[in-house]
Amino acid sequence: MYYLDQDSLPSVDELARYDLVVIDHEWAQRAPQSLFRALDEVHLALRLLAYVNLVDYPDALGLAEYRPGRYDPWQFSDSTSSSFPPRWLATTAFGSTVSEWPKTSLANLTDVVPQVQGRIFAEYAAQWVVDRVWATGMWDGILLDVWGDRIYTADQDRWDIDGDGIDETDEQIYGPDGPWARGLARAEQLMRAQMPEAILIANSNRTLHRSPLNGRAWESFADPLAAGIRKQMCRTTSRPSRPANSNLPAYR
Repeated sequence: MYYLDQDSLPSVDELARYDLVVIDHEWAQRAPQSLFRALDEVHLALRLLAYVNLVDYPDALGLAEYRPGRYDPWQFSDSTSSSFPPRWLATTAFGSTVSEWPKTSLANLTDVVPQVQGRIFAEYAAQWVVDRVWATGMWDGILLDVWGDRIYTADQDRWDIDGDGIDETDEQIYGPDGPWARGLARAEQLMRAQMPEAILIANSNRTLHRSPLNGRAWESFADPLAAGIRKQMCRTTSRPSRPANSNLPAYR
């Protein structure tokens, strides 16, 4: 079951009908812990995955109480103010931001993006998943949205990936050994090293050969005309052990 409503969650009995459930990572902060305990009690084999989007930087957010998890990685202080490093956003040599979804900017997940405090964005993003999502102890795994070998929906087919003032073409950005793939691989390796038991699923066309990912999700599988969203999970592992709960500091 793939459920991303931000206003409410289905009942425990409804969620427990499924063997695999994906809900937004923010519910670990918004929903009572009793809900997660009840799910474990009702359906011991249920695998609960946290939906995470590390690709789309939002132009604005709602109230912090409504989207607490979104404020953290993108470093928002209020609904419209963010200290997120601009150099970590995909931009053209002329300074135009790249977008693949309305009202968002594409994050630069290549391995040649300018570093901030000694890290590329892919490393920062992976560590945020480890420290702020997985460490809550609520999840069996992570669903990484828009996590693909190529961003086909980007509104620019060339942009400056390394800040040298020269735009690279899609052919220079993507590909099996390209800077985008290397950046994703770096993030995957960091997450796997620190979350060895987690189910890691890419919701896109990510190559799985020699990958630390467990599988991919396909929207509207196998009927592309389906009104709802269906998912096919591939190569999933046995139920992982969740980390113990911890008190987490603000992430920066």
